[in-house]
Amino acid sequence: MKLKPGMETAEAFLETHRYAAYLGATVEFNKMEGLDFNEKDNKAYVAISYQEKAMLADPSALADDIQLPKISAGGVYELSFQPNRKTMDGKKINSHYVPVTMTGTLMGEDLAASDEDGNTANVGKIANPANVVFSQDMRTL
Repeated sequence: MKLKPGMETAEAFLETHRYAAYLGATVEFNKMEGLDFNEKDNKAYVAISYQEKAMLADPSALADDIQLPKISAGGVYELSFQPNRKTMDGKKINSHYVPVTMTGTLMGEDLAASDEDGNTANVGKIANPANVVFSQDMRTL
């Protein structure tokens, strides 16, 4: 991708995904859906409906930052934040919400073969989450 000088703002809005990759951001996430914030613990939760495609290890890809096992049933991840972080080129990030870890907290499980009802994921676990809500009062995801 070539970027014309002075066109950064237009590129960011018209080709957001490509521009993010141009700046060094990972663009490997697939089917990220809902997001909610746990204020007390300074954590966020994000649903990923399908953990596939660019999220899997691929040494031949231009970027291979995300290297997760394939889980077509997806899952929910917890992100922990840390303030006073710096960009890769040493510039301060003026935010308290810079994710430093991302941990699978509620994961689906694919079945090797469909069950008698046609399910392709374990019905006792989450499957293809699309939204998440964290209750601050009940402290429950």
